[in-house]
Amino acid sequence: MKKVAVIMGSDSDWPVVKGACAQLQELGIPFEAHILSAHRTPAAAADFARNARKNLKPRRKPGGTQLSTRTAAPMSPDARKMLVKALQAASALLHAIPGATTSAKIIATTSEHYKISQDEVRAIMKEEGIRL
Repeated sequence: MKKVAVIMGSDSDWPVVKGACAQLQELGIPFEAHILSAHRTPAAAADFARNARKNLKPRRKPGGTQLSTRTAAPMSPDARKMLVKALQAASALLHAIPGATTSAKIIATTSEHYKISQDEVRAIMKEEGIRL
């Protein structure tokens, strides 16, 4: 089954969008919810649109069994603040202690912890001017 992308411009749109996501979930339609602002993150929004077919393909296990899709709610402003502080601290660590970790590990761990894609982590880093 194809996956649906639910796109909103900011997390303040979630109260309106969550009804659509609940309906998709009730109908068993796989979806992903994303915050992509054409104004604040035009490059990320354009990249998502260009790569939507590839990004939204159902993930499969080696035997061909479909994996579950991510249906996380958008990040709250407080969670985003915590994510930004964590990335700033990781950036400082990376520069203070060479070899302590890698930027790829930081991005992957952040993505997993906050349940957002690595592209979303990179977009937030770019918006906030965080360099790893």
